[in-house]
Amino acid sequence: MLTRDKTQAGVERSDLERTLEKLGFNVAEEDEHLKGSNNPVGWNRQGGSGSGEKEFGQEKELMLALFPARKKTYKLQPQHLGLPAVLRHVFVAQEELLKRSAGGMVESSSMRVAMKKAEAWLRTRLCGPRAFKVSRSLQSITNKKPFIVFFFLLTVYILVFPDLIQILTDSDADKTLLTANTIVFFLFLFELILIISVEGSYILSIPFVLDAVSLVSIFADTWFMAEIAVDTKSSSLTKLARSSRIARIARIGRVARVTKLIPRVLKLCRKQSNALAEQLLLRRLWRLFQYLDTARDGKLSVFDLKIFYLALLQECPHVRPDKSDVVKMLEKDSELLLSCGQDESGHVNELSQILRRIHVSQVFRA
Repeated sequence: MLTRDKTQAGVERSDLERTLEKLGFNVAEEDEHLKGSNNPVGWNRQGGSGSGEKEFGQEKELMLALFPARKKTYKLQPQHLGLPAVLRHVFVAQEELLKRSAGGMVESSSMRVAMKKAEAWLRTRLCGPRAFKVSRSLQSITNKKPFIVFFFLLTVYILVFPDLIQILTDSDADKTLLTANTIVFFLFLFELILIISVEGSYILSIPFVLDAVSLVSIFADTWFMAEIAVDTKSSSLTKLARSSRIARIARIGRVARVTKLIPRVLKLCRKQSNALAEQLLLRRLWRLFQYLDTARDGKLSVFDLKIFYLALLQECPHVRPDKSDVVKMLEKDSELLLSCGQDESGHVNELSQILRRIHVSQVFRA
C-alpha cells in the first residue's frame, strides 16, 4: 500500500500535509478515510498563528490563489494525501541514480566549481564587468546545434577526405586540397579560441591538449606547410628525417582527431537522450494519472491537478533549491492552472500535455 499508514508508530506527516494544513485544509480527518469512512476531508479556510502566516508569506498567498471557490467546493480524498508516497515510489529509481552519480563526482565537481569561480574573478578583474555577458553570449553560440553539427562535419572531413582524395584523384587536386585544409585549419583555430573565451579553464583540460595536437596535425596538411616543404637546398637525409617526423605527427594527430570526434558524437546524441528521458517522464506521469483517476474514466479534475502540482513542489527536493524558486514557479504556473477550468467541474484529459507547459515538469528531464 503506497498511502501513508498513520496507525504505525514513528510515521511522520508529509510536507504536503503540512502545507495543506497551513492553507486551511483540515487533514485531521484522514484517519477516518484510512479506516473506511466515506466522509471527504473538508476545507477550512481559517488561518493559523501570526508567526505561521509570516513564515509562509508570499508562497501561501500564491497557493491560496489556486483555490478561489467557496469552502464547500474543495474535498480532499485519500488519493490526494497518498500522493507523497506515490511520488517517492515512482521517482525512486531516478533519485537513487542522482545520488550515486553525485556521490561519485563530488570531488571533481567541487574542483570544477572552484576553478570556475577563480576564472570568473580573474576575467572580471582583467576584462571588466562586461566580460561575463560576452562570455554568456559566446556560450550560447557554441551550445547551438548548428555550430556543433558544422564542426562535427569538419572533423569527419579532416579525418577521412584528405586520404580519399589523394587515393582517388591525381596530383592536380593537391592545390585544391591544400586550400580546403587551410580554410579548415583556420576554422578549427577560431573554434578553439571561441571555446577558450567561453571557458578559460579549458586550457588545463585534456580535451584542449587533444585539440591542440589535432590542430598541429592539420597544419601539416595546409598550404603553409607545403610552401615550407619546398626546399631545394636540403639534402635527401634531411628530407627523409623531416618526412618521418611529419608522419609521426600525422599519426598522433589522427588519434587526437578520432578522440575529438567521440565527444562531438555524444553531444549530438544528447538531444536523443533528452527525448528518451522525456518519454520516460511521460510514462511516469501516466502512472500518476492512473493513480489519481479513481473513477477510471480517463479524466482528472482540475482540483486533482492542483493538488498534484503542490505535491511536486513539496515532496521533490530537486524541484525547489530555495524558497524563491517556489514563488517563481507558482507565479509562472498559476495562470495556466487557473485557466484549466473550475476545480470540481473542470477536467483534464491529458495530464502530460498540461505538465509540458508547466515549469515544474522541466525538473524531471535529463
